[in-house]
Amino acid sequence: MRKAIPKKAQPAKPKTQQRQVLLRAAFRHILVPTDGSREAGVGVKKAIALARDLGARLRAVYLPPLPPASADIGLGALHDAPLLVEHFDQMAKAQAEKALARIQAAAEEAGVECTGETLQAREPWPALLERARALRCDLLVVAPHGRLEGGAPAGAEVSILVLA
Repeated sequence: MRKAIPKKAQPAKPKTQQRQVLLRAAFRHILVPTDGSREAGVGVKKAIALARDLGARLRAVYLPPLPPASADIGLGALHDAPLLVEHFDQMAKAQAEKALARIQAAAEEAGVECTGETLQAREPWPALLERARALRCDLLVVAPHGRLEGGAPAGAEVSILVLA
């Protein structure tokens, strides 16, 4: 009679490896907003590193500045107002393209799939959350400053909001 050969027990994965496997499965799509500023760049760098480590894809969202107050309150009677608004829109579009191109290049260098878009919003937090949900993003990585400051914890360098 033949004796059964015992199977070698597989070594248990270290807990950090187990956590990483779970995180990779849970977080597949990260949204990072930017206005092209140095402060927003901190959040972008963290988001790219996180996406790389998790094997996730990245969506960069550019939030342009609000239009000048004169255009916003409708002083269309002024002769130059339409030209000012058009010039502002052209500048904002150029800044968006430049900021998104920088992010996409940095993500590509890190081996992260990245797409970008511009989001016009008077209130950035609700618009970002709505866009993140529409895109089925799992995480939102934000460097609190400027227009986003009101929704982020005080003193935080980068906030990571879990949306899943």
